[in-house]
Amino acid sequence: MRRAVEHRALMAIAFGDLGMANTTVIAVSPLDRGWTLYAHRPARGIGISECTKTTPTAHVWEALRTLHDQQISHGDLCSAEITVDNGAVLFGGFGEAEYGATDAQLQSDLAQLLVTTSALYDAEAAVTAAIDTFGKQAILAASRRLTKSAVPKRIRESITDPNAVIASTRAEVMRQTGADQIKAETITRFSRGQLIQLVLIGALVYVAYPFISTVPTFFSQLRTANWWWALLGLAVSALTYVGAAAALWACADGLVGFWKLSIMQVANTFAATTTPAGVGGLALSTRFLQKGGLTAVRATAAVALQQSVQVIVHLVLLILFSALAGTSTDLSHFVPNATVLYLIAGVALGIVGTFLFVPKLRRWLATAVRPKLREVTNDLIALAREPKRLALIVLGCAGTTLGAALALWASIEAFGGGTTFVTVTVVTMVGGTLASAAPTPGGVGAVEAALIGGLAAFGVPAALGVPSVLLYRLLTCWLPVFAGWQVMHWLTRHEMI
Repeated sequence: MRRAVEHRALMAIAFGDLGMANTTVIAVSPLDRGWTLYAHRPARGIGISECTKTTPTAHVWEALRTLHDQQISHGDLCSAEITVDNGAVLFGGFGEAEYGATDAQLQSDLAQLLVTTSALYDAEAAVTAAIDTFGKQAILAASRRLTKSAVPKRIRESITDPNAVIASTRAEVMRQTGADQIKAETITRFSRGQLIQLVLIGALVYVAYPFISTVPTFFSQLRTANWWWALLGLAVSALTYVGAAAALWACADGLVGFWKLSIMQVANTFAATTTPAGVGGLALSTRFLQKGGLTAVRATAAVALQQSVQVIVHLVLLILFSALAGTSTDLSHFVPNATVLYLIAGVALGIVGTFLFVPKLRRWLATAVRPKLREVTNDLIALAREPKRLALIVLGCAGTTLGAALALWASIEAFGGGTTFVTVTVVTMVGGTLASAAPTPGGVGAVEAALIGGLAAFGVPAALGVPSVLLYRLLTCWLPVFAGWQVMHWLTRHEMI
């Protein structure tokens, strides 16, 4: 963020030195939590769309020529970023501007302004002024970018019927330059969201491979399953999304639509499964809340509050169900032996000691971690004063945990059963906790091993435990993951993430 703000401010200064900026920088200053303050004066002048009758097209193109003569590109030449003050054409919105611009960036500017001025005036006037200012060859070369993929989305959205405007502009360039045809520039644009989805899909293929290798055996066992229990498991799995959405909705003070949050939880499964420790799900939730109108700080606080309550509810339920299950069960296959536990404790103490005795790390704890912990603590204290909101969050978090356990129990019953819901709940919570530390995306492999081992520790034979766990993962992980991929596409198209 700091680099983006600094870049915008510096480009505003560069434009101002040429007398081409419609605003003036007042201050740039770092703030807490990684935020940066950028203060500038209000834009001067009238929007170009409101004064086309008094501002000749040539004046707009001459202003761009002044920038290009200094090797400066603007990068976002929509009508909203062009103003006219006392006859002088000025520019604003410097986020995409570049000093020392490449030929491709300069040509992109020409193509953008061709589209914008054609929409504001007409194609003939726009192309005539462009050729008079930059010459036929420059405009002919830039017109190769007059395609839907080459013209930035923001430019296309700023005009009415962009496809018709682009087509008429290309035709006018051909007419005035005498060109027989204009070969379109081959440009492939990948948005940040598309790149993230590509990485997530790659991770999904990687983590799904071990599961795919067991599919033939699993499907032969699936023929003997009771489908009514399997359908119950699927229904319960779907209800966990409602519980998670209810908890997050209450944490966000009901400022985001509940049903939209429920739909987002399906996409969350895809994001969480394809990233280690489910961090993708947390990032997606935060982004969704921001798009829903919450500030970055408020969205982050809401997700942190939900996760904090989820951990507390998880621990309380684990203690409760462990007590109900009794203490006589052999858990040697489920819990690491004493040597491993001592090793983990030693490593943990070493990490704590490192943070306490290294000044930079200690300072980081004091300045970055402690304030956030204090915020979460204050949120929990404030939440305790709102019984209804607290109850909704607790019920939502409990529903998520118990719903997963009920889905596993239904999967076991589908293959004949043989264990209690209390036992399955303990296995689900302990197994999920241990598997969450695994470095694999979504804990794939670790979750299955932990659950199968946990069921074995409670006396469930492998012939029953293995297919039950695979059915459980199919219902709660793999089916929702593929549905979540489509939901994420839908959310992206509707600009909700």
